[in-house]
Amino acid sequence: MAKGMVGSKVKQIQCLLNFNYDYTLTVDGNFGESTDVAVRAVQSCSGLKPDGQVGPQTFLIKLDKEVPAGLGVHLVLDNYATHKTPAIKTWLLAHPRFHLHFTPTGSSWLNLVERWFAELTNKQIRRGVHRSVQALEKDIRTWIAAWNTGPRPYIWTKTADEILERLASYLNRIPDSED
Repeated sequence: MAKGMVGSKVKQIQCLLNFNYDYTLTVDGNFGESTDVAVRAVQSCSGLKPDGQVGPQTFLIKLDKEVPAGLGVHLVLDNYATHKTPAIKTWLLAHPRFHLHFTPTGSSWLNLVERWFAELTNKQIRRGVHRSVQALEKDIRTWIAAWNTGPRPYIWTKTADEILERLASYLNRIPDSED
């Protein structure tokens, strides 16, 4: 993303700049002059080239600078297409210490994490009135603290054998599954 772009992704960047860096940008989805200035300032302060470009590479470059050179970097990602663009693939080839691990579509633990964020969204964020980013953050932290007072572990309802049996049954029904 860069200056001149418009849309919900720009709104997300504006919210992040306001929340994480105490900017007071208008969250209108328009990557205009003020958003460009804020992005360049954050890039400069983070030791990144202040080019005004925002995207997955920005995150990777920041990680590359902050993780000690001798260490490998392992990232667990969903299968979203933005992680597999030609620009990202080219960057990763030039930085072999980065290892991407993609979660399978429908992976159960990730579904649980997404479900938790849906609970947060439905029970706190959508129901609340937040007049500032600080008020929103306070409400989120309060909700998390309350959630954590009564932890409930997830209990699997099927055994590993039942899951494998069902998978085997499914594989027997689809053609060419023995490959």
